[in-house]
This record gives sequence, C-alpha cells and structure tokens, in this order.
Amino acid sequence: NNGDADAAPFIAWIGPHAPHCPATPAQWYASHFAADGAPRTATYNKHVEDHHAFVSNNPIMNNATVSAVDQLWRDRLRSLLSVDDLVSAIVAVLDAYPSVNDNTYVVYTSDHGYHLGQYRVPCHKTLPYETDIRVPLYLRGPRIKAASVSNALVSNIDILPTFLSLAGIEYDAQTYDGRTWTDFLWQSEGNTDDNLDTDEQWRDTLLIQYQSQETDDVSHCSIWYPSINGSVVPGQKVRPKADDERHIKWMVDSNSQNNWRALRKLNDSAHENWMYIEMIHHDWSNASFAAPIFYEFYDLNADP
Repeated sequence: NNGDADAAPFIAWIGPHAPHCPATPAQWYASHFAADGAPRTATYNKHVEDHHAFVSNNPIMNNATVSAVDQLWRDRLRSLLSVDDLVSAIVAVLDAYPSVNDNTYVVYTSDHGYHLGQYRVPCHKTLPYETDIRVPLYLRGPRIKAASVSNALVSNIDILPTFLSLAGIEYDAQTYDGRTWTDFLWQSEGNTDDNLDTDEQWRDTLLIQYQSQETDDVSHCSIWYPSINGSVVPGQKVRPKADDERHIKWMVDSNSQNNWRALRKLNDSAHENWMYIEMIHHDWSNASFAAPIFYEFYDLNADP
C-alpha cells in the first residue's frame, strides 16, 4: 500500500502449505480432476543417458509409481483450488476498500518449481532443469497494465529491492544482489503493447545454485525397484524395505553428487536461450568447482 494518506502502510505475507506434499485436498474438492494425470512431457519417464549419473541411471518408473505420480498430480490440483479460494477472499477484502485497493500491490509466486516423472524421477524440486527452477510470478497494482507480460530474466533475489521501490523506500541498490522490476513494470502504464520490454542494461544471464541436503527418506518422493545382485544407483544410500530386502528406497536428493551450479541465459533479441550446468561432489566450495565431475549444456530453443 503506497500513497494513501488515510491508510497506514502494511505488508502481509501469506504462505499456504498447499500444494506441498502430501497435498491433501479439502473434502469438497476431493473428487475434482478425476480423469487427470501428470503431464507426459518429452522427458517423462525417459532414459537420458547423456545426463549426469543421478539422472541417467534412474530405473524406469513402474506402473505403481506412475499411478502414484498421477495421484499426486491430481491432489496438487485439488489443493490448489483452496489456494484459489484464499486468493479470491483476499482480493475481495481489498475490493471492499477502494482507496486501499487502488494503492496496494499483490504479488503471487513460489519458492521453487517441481517435476513429476521427468527423467524418471517421480517427484521433487532439486534438479537444474526448467521444471524445477521456473516459478509462477504474477503482480497487480498501481501503474501495472492488466494482462501485460514480461520475458525478463528475474529471480527471488529481486523481490526485496522491488518491494522497497514499490513502497517508495530509498535504498542503496549497490548493497543488493537483485534489482527492482519497477522500471519495466511501470512502463506498461498507458502502453498499448502487452509485452513489457526491459532496458538494455537488464540481465540476460542468471546464476542458480543448489547444494544437496542428502535427504534419506521422503516417502512421497520415493520409488521402489528390485536391486539386482545388490546393485544400486551410484552414490545412493541403501534403505532396505522392512518387509522385503530385495528392494531399496531411492530418491534423487539422497545422492551426495546432486550439487550443481548453473547459468541460465535468455536474450530474445539475440535468440539465445540456453542452460550451462556444472556438477560437483559433496565438497561444496569454490575450489571444488575448479574440477567439476560433469558438465551439461542445452540450447533450450532446440532441446526444451
């Protein structure tokens, strides 16, 4: 809220648990999307031998796992209906106070993406691919044109400087890694074009990093498969199933090699749209990145 002399400025942060697992839907939504299943994208349950071992060695998802992933997809959609209700209720409160609503920004986003069956990983969020690193981001408020769209490469590091700018609070931009979005958000005001262009100085490359948490057991993201002659996926921790020691529980982030940093490049004018990734062992340090154990590079225009 900015600029209303009769209303005290406020900020409200609301973080619903849904659709985080177990994604339990409200009873009145429990039967919705009954015919839906997880999207069968190009990499769904696909063997990708040219990727790093924690992806390329994944066993095929069996029918039981496929069914479980589809069920999780349905429950995520169902639980999101309650999030929709929450957003609608918040907006209704703002609409009831026009002077406040006209000076209030609403931002809707998430902290990470998610994959469901891609690269034979049933479900999780820790891979350096588009499914996991991209998040929704919607904004509404003063000087932002409805239905306008930007392809700017933005990140959660930009949220704080953007909020400070929206609130009219002065700050030293040199002390923040991120940048404010207001320059291209506000250009939409009075603009007949729905596509928002960033200035030439806006970033076209973004650094993304992940350090493995070495998760041993996340039941909703596990997959069971026979261990042939005691073999397991390299780097994984053996977790025998209590009633059947021929099986192990497997989940991608239990691999100590799931440590990576990536450069995401997006420059529409130069037709550049690629991802460069370096993987290392669990020793997370600048020195360890001097000798990565694996590299990946993708032209996402040709290989999405």
